[in-house]
Amino acid sequence: MLPAGMDDQSRHYELLSDDRWLEWNARTWGLRPQRVAYEPDGGEFKLSGVLYTDKRGRVRMPRLNPYVPFRFESSGARRPERMSRQWATVAGLLAKDLAARKTIGQIALPPEFTDARPFQWQGFTVEVRYTYTAALPYAIESASQAVRKNINKAVREGFQFESTESAAEIVKCLQSTANRKGFGYHVDTESLKDLFGLLNADECRAHVVRDATGTVVSAGVRLITVGGTALDWVQGTELEALKRGAAQLMYRGALDDLGTTGAISFDYGGANIQSVTAAKAAWGMTLTPYFVLGQPDARHLYKSARGATKRLFPRPNAQA
Repeated sequence: MLPAGMDDQSRHYELLSDDRWLEWNARTWGLRPQRVAYEPDGGEFKLSGVLYTDKRGRVRMPRLNPYVPFRFESSGARRPERMSRQWATVAGLLAKDLAARKTIGQIALPPEFTDARPFQWQGFTVEVRYTYTAALPYAIESASQAVRKNINKAVREGFQFESTESAAEIVKCLQSTANRKGFGYHVDTESLKDLFGLLNADECRAHVVRDATGTVVSAGVRLITVGGTALDWVQGTELEALKRGAAQLMYRGALDDLGTTGAISFDYGGANIQSVTAAKAAWGMTLTPYFVLGQPDARHLYKSARGATKRLFPRPNAQA
């Protein structure tokens, strides 16, 4: 069910269901986007969105997609029990479809969906993940003193924030962060150029921070739904520049820029990695939960049963 006060006609993550974004994901990851709708007889309410499937028809979550885009439209009733009943009906239909198609890995629901019980009732595992969100325009007074101090430090050292159209400069910084953190963005210069060619500047903003020599030391891309949410999509910063406030200057500039796009909120795109949570929390945004769904397979069931057995019958201490 939607959080209290949120309009079920909201457009918060609408860009994620745009044909051009779907086309880019299909070309980049080799998955087939399919529009789906779950609408009981009478058509008074429905749940609609996009699922991505592989060559065998199984549902998968594309890389670099924070959520699967879904939209719940109620009958207009505002009584909590009616809203809850309508949501349970259409979410249950989605859950049955996911089970029938078979879901590989996990898929993430947008944060506005706060009732995952229909998926649990269909046997799906449900995990809670977190992101940080804030209203736009963003008030820098919300950030900690340490954040503002680092911004000033970067400015004193000659760092400058600006928009860019250079995919190569962005990929270089992404690779630096990926190598340092031990993961991969799996997006190269050509695929990023492809995305820039599909989306316009009101929907896709690319930013860089340059040092005093003009070298790019931090870069990132945000995805924007006008009238909805601006998503922090990908971001990378050189290690030495991190110590000099480049990341804080980047987000100060990006948040200011996003406040001019027509987006009404900002989503940090996740806050689940312990090593980076403190840096994101320092901006004073709202910690916001969302649900991640998975369909248990034989391996998952085996691990769960084995874990339960160990908890019930712990191995005797060898030195006892």
